[in-house]
Amino acid sequence: MVEEGVNKFNKSVENDRGSWAGLGLKPAKTIYATIRKHKPETIIETGVCNGVSTLIILLALSKNEGGELYSIDFPMPADESLPEFRETAYPEGHAFSAIPADKEPGWIVPESLGDRWELVVGKSQRELPKLIRKFDEIDMFIHDLEHSHPCMMFEYELAWEWLRSDGLLLTDDIHFNDSFSIFCNVREPKLYGKMSNSTGYAVKT
Repeated sequence: MVEEGVNKFNKSVENDRGSWAGLGLKPAKTIYATIRKHKPETIIETGVCNGVSTLIILLALSKNEGGELYSIDFPMPADESLPEFRETAYPEGHAFSAIPADKEPGWIVPESLGDRWELVVGKSQRELPKLIRKFDEIDMFIHDLEHSHPCMMFEYELAWEWLRSDGLLLTDDIHFNDSFSIFCNVREPKLYGKMSNSTGYAVKT
């Protein structure tokens, strides 16, 4: 099922491979295994884009026969072909993430996995507080939306407040700035580290 979704994406960008706009393969496998083992009931992620990491999370929840995923995304559609979009919107050699102009966030996620998924479209600064207050606590939080220092710190701090004890915070693109290292130094998680050069994790005490 994951391969089917990825193939759909690759066909849309076959002239310019672009980015899956999701976690790398190694972190994705780790996330899948973590969800299968610990069976979280409530997961919130910011950043969906084409939906690769979303698909992997939903597949794990489906295998568990339990749990819900709530996603927030502020999509960046490519108004023209992806190669032209990349040339005009991103510096040379910079990895880019975009949704084909005729698609919606999470478009590679099959309908069969949609019953455990709720998508909210908007900026996390506005939507995350409203969403997270619906719950007494959450089991897992995943950041992969706007990678500015203010946004990352905002999401980390808010999610940390709602994470249960032993809850897991994951964040992609930690190499963009020092927000994750600052957060860990201040909050002193029970465990923290890197799944890859760009993906970090922190376990709440």
